[in-house]
Amino acid sequence: MHDGYFYPGTVMPVAAATPPSTAPASAFCDAAALVAPRQGRRFDFLAQDVSCLPVIEICIDMLRAANAIVDDNAWYDWSVHRDTADLRLSPGLRDRQTLVMIGSIDAPWSIDGTERAALAAAWHQAGRVVLAGGAVFLPQQLRLRCDTKMAIHPNLAASAGESHLPCSGAGNTHQRGDSLSSAISGLAALQLLRDLIGQDHGDYTARATAGYLGLSTGTERGPASRFLSKVLRQSRGDALIASAMGAMAEHIDSPVPVGTLAQASGVSARQLERRFRDKLSTTPSTVYRGLRLEHAHQLIRQTNMSIVEICVASGFATLSNFSRWYRHQYGQTPSQSRSAAFGRQPS
Repeated sequence: MHDGYFYPGTVMPVAAATPPSTAPASAFCDAAALVAPRQGRRFDFLAQDVSCLPVIEICIDMLRAANAIVDDNAWYDWSVHRDTADLRLSPGLRDRQTLVMIGSIDAPWSIDGTERAALAAAWHQAGRVVLAGGAVFLPQQLRLRCDTKMAIHPNLAASAGESHLPCSGAGNTHQRGDSLSSAISGLAALQLLRDLIGQDHGDYTARATAGYLGLSTGTERGPASRFLSKVLRQSRGDALIASAMGAMAEHIDSPVPVGTLAQASGVSARQLERRFRDKLSTTPSTVYRGLRLEHAHQLIRQTNMSIVEICVASGFATLSNFSRWYRHQYGQTPSQSRSAAFGRQPS
C-alpha cells in the first residue's frame, strides 16, 4: 500500500492489446526486443532526509518514462526506502541492481554504527551505486577504500577538503563510473540517470526519455507523445520517418494519403514505404493509425467528448472501425477506457 513517498515501486502492468484474429502481431509492437535483452533493472532509492524525497519522485518519473518508451512496463522497477534500517536489496540481482542515495547539498551524510552495517551490506549487493549531494561522504563513513573522483557541490567543498575526498574538479555536475557514480545534487543525478538509461538502451532512448519529460538540453528533441517517442526510438531517430511523423501529427483529425506525406518529406510514396519497412517492419499507414488511436485514447481519458465525437476527431470514418482498432491497440473498448478513467459509462 502506498503511504506518501515511501512505497514499493513495482510498475503496474498495462493490459496487453488483443489483436484481431485476422491480424498477426507486428514486429513493430516489440521494439524493446530490438535493443536489449528482456532482463530488467531495479533501482533502490534512499534519502538523507525528507527534503530529498521530491527529487526521488522526479527520478522515478524518468524511470516510468523510460519504461513507456522502451515499451516494457516492467523493465525498470524501484523501491523507496524509509531509512537505512529499511534498506533490503533483492538478493541475486547484483549487476541489475542500482543503489541510489540522494543527499542534501547543505551537510555531509553521517551514519551511526547500526546504519553502517545495513548500508554496507546493501552497497556490496548492488552492481551500481549512485551518490548525490552529501551522500558522497558515505564511502568514507563506511570505511571503504575509494579512489574514484567525486562530483562535489560547492557548499560541501570545505568538508570534502578536510576529509580528503577525491574531487572531479570545479564545474563538473556529475561523474559517471562503471560501478560508482556521483552528482553534486539530486537534480544533477537526473543527468546520471539519463546516462544509465543510455547505457542500458542506447543514447537515442536516453534522449527521447529526456525530451518526453521536457528535460531537453539543446540536443534532445522537445517533448513528444509516448507513441511518437517509441516510433522515433525504434527508427533510431531516422530523419525521414521523423519528418513523416511530424506531418501525421499535424493531420490527426483528417488523415492525408501516404503519397502526400511522402511529398511533404521530399520523397516518393514507394521510398517512404520502404523506409518504414526497413526501420520499423511496418507501414506508414499502420503507424499513422497508431498515432491517431493514441490521440483518441487521450481524449477518452481526459475530456467529456462523446465517443462518436472522439472517433471523428481522430480521423476514423466509422465508429465500428474505430472501436475495432482501439481494442486492438489498448486491449479494451473505448467505453471501457472511459469507464476506467471516470468511473462511469459515457452518456
